[in-house]
Amino acid sequence: MKFLIIQFHQFGDVVLTTPIPRELKKYRKDAVITFLTFKRNEPMLRYNPYIDEIITIERDEGILQFIKLLLKIRSSRFDVVLDFMDTPRSMYCTMASGAKQKVGYQTSRRSFVYNMKIERSGIYAVHFKLKFLLPFIDNIKLEEFNDKPETFFSTKEEKKINEIFHQWAIKKSDFVITISPTHKRVTRRWPLEYFKEVAKYLADTYSAKIIFTCAPYEREYLSEISDLSENNYKGKFFVIPNLDLAEMITLFSKVTFHFGNDSLPHHLATSQNKPTFIVIGATGPGFCHPSEIHTYASKELHCQPCKKITCKFGNNILPCLKNFHFDEFKDKLDFFINNIVLQK
Repeated sequence: MKFLIIQFHQFGDVVLTTPIPRELKKYRKDAVITFLTFKRNEPMLRYNPYIDEIITIERDEGILQFIKLLLKIRSSRFDVVLDFMDTPRSMYCTMASGAKQKVGYQTSRRSFVYNMKIERSGIYAVHFKLKFLLPFIDNIKLEEFNDKPETFFSTKEEKKINEIFHQWAIKKSDFVITISPTHKRVTRRWPLEYFKEVAKYLADTYSAKIIFTCAPYEREYLSEISDLSENNYKGKFFVIPNLDLAEMITLFSKVTFHFGNDSLPHHLATSQNKPTFIVIGATGPGFCHPSEIHTYASKELHCQPCKKITCKFGNNILPCLKNFHFDEFKDKLDFFINNIVLQK
């Protein structure tokens, strides 16, 4: 049975879709799986052994290229389309497939396209996605699936990260923490000065070595960190060089623990089975894997989670983040490190 999985973006959502091909292959030995996504996501899926084919498009491709994509989809004769995107673009791809079984969300404004409609509910975001598989696997309950995201890398990426760690004099025995202070949305971005406070505390209290991560276009945001890594915390603070996504995955496989916002690095660390601790603003805990090695801190205001890109009180006020100080959850972080991270 030929399955087409559609998940164009966001980066984190692509990672959260990785349980789908794995669980399909586990329970459907006849499954042949194609994953349709934006080209920039391909490194996160490149080495995935559960995906038989990756089809990519550029986000801003013109109409001619999109028509070619639709013709390719049509000629592939898929039996099932799992449309996790719920956008006009994914709708056209679903329609072009000619698949007998088209699965989408019950709440979609384009629900007329789908003949199997799934309720968007669950504790963890992956649970929404795993419900898409229930019609194709007999006698299984949702809780029987493995809901942990999973990403892969090759020896090429591993060699590069090992070389970087060697340059930084990071040893296997070191307590290495990745900290990711960036996010494109201000309502999901805890202030940088608070991240600096946490980093100093972790370095001083646990003799940790801290790797700050960011996308290439976010490097200027971390300029203050670069100054610290060259002065007060030389040999303890590092800012990653430009890495592609497969190399980023490899980086997270080498660290002890991840701290940051609810963003792609958090999902990559989760996919490498590393303990994570995130600070939540506009989003809820539904993107934090429900297991003891993953947790979060929240101001827990009555307006959380608002899921908005702008704060109703003003983005300069942001009470769920700017008024949420490290002292309010320092004890929780210490407990997590001592009882979960260092015991793993």
